[in-house]
Amino acid sequence: MLGVALIVTCAAIGAMLERRPTATTDYLVLTRPVSAGSAISRSDLSTVSMSSSHHLQAIPLGEASAVLGRRAAENLPGGTLLVSPDLSASTPPRSGYVLVGTSLGPAQMPSDLSVGDDVAVILAGTQTSEADGAQGTDSSATTTRVLLGSGTVFAVSGGSSSASGEDASSPEDVEVTIEVAARSATAIAVASAAGNVSLVQTTSPVSDRSAL
Repeated sequence: MLGVALIVTCAAIGAMLERRPTATTDYLVLTRPVSAGSAISRSDLSTVSMSSSHHLQAIPLGEASAVLGRRAAENLPGGTLLVSPDLSASTPPRSGYVLVGTSLGPAQMPSDLSVGDDVAVILAGTQTSEADGAQGTDSSATTTRVLLGSGTVFAVSGGSSSASGEDASSPEDVEVTIEVAARSATAIAVASAAGNVSLVQTTSPVSDRSAL
C-alpha cells in the first residue's frame, strides 16, 4: 500500500508541475524591414512574449535603450526576433553621410526626441535689412526654410536644469548629434552656430520649400 501511495503522490506532483505556467519574457522584434546600415528607431520595435528558456540569445525588452540608434548588420525583414549579431558593433556614419552637432533649446526640438528618430532640419532666423534713410530705422523679417528634409538623430545628451545662479530653474540646451547627407552639413553647421536651427520629428522626408 505504501508503494501505491508513493506512486499516486508522485503522479499528482507531476500533474501539478505540468499545469504550472511557463515563465515568459518579452523580447524585441522588428515591426518592419530594416536595411543594412540603417539605425533602429522606436517605431521599428515591438515585443513578443516567449519562454525565456528557449530564446536566451534574443534581446529582451529591458535592453531596448541599448538597441535604439544601433545599425542593422544586414538586411533584416519585418518580424525578425532581434539577437545581438543582428546589430553592428560600431556605429559610424553611413557612406556619404556625416555627423553634425547642434545645441537646441526646448522650443527648437520635440521634448521626447531620442536616438534613431527621423528629423527634418529647419532654418528659422531673423534677417535685418539696412537702415531706412528716410525713417532711420531697421526692418527685419523672419526666414523659414527646410535645410534638410530627412536626417537621423545619432546622439542626445544634456537637457537637465541648470544648477547655478539665477538660471537654476531654466532648462539647459540639449546637445543633439544628427547624421546628415554630407552636402547639407555646412549649411546646417552655420545655421546651428547662429542658433537658427530647429528639429521637427518626421515619418517621411519634408520637402525643401522656402515657406512652411
